[in-house]
Amino acid sequence: MNNIIIKINVVGKILEGDNKGWHVLIKEDFEETGGYLIFISKDQKFNSREGCDYWVEKYDNIIGFFEESKWKIQWFETERL
Repeated sequence: MNNIIIKINVVGKILEGDNKGWHVLIKEDFEETGGYLIFISKDQKFNSREGCDYWVEKYDNIIGFFEESKWKIQWFETERL
């Protein structure tokens, strides 16, 4: 897992990898989609039209997503959406 830190419902900034400088938020969404939603946006508050989202079924898939994207994230504990 290469020391990947993943936080749910906490905003983070992508410091390295794909979409460097953008922000990320992972939401647990078992009731609606049965998995996790990964949102990325240029805007820290996720109000920008520049962004996208991804869906993964299991937590292990999030780890794979991070590894593939080569993300290093700075998590903002006070920024919860």
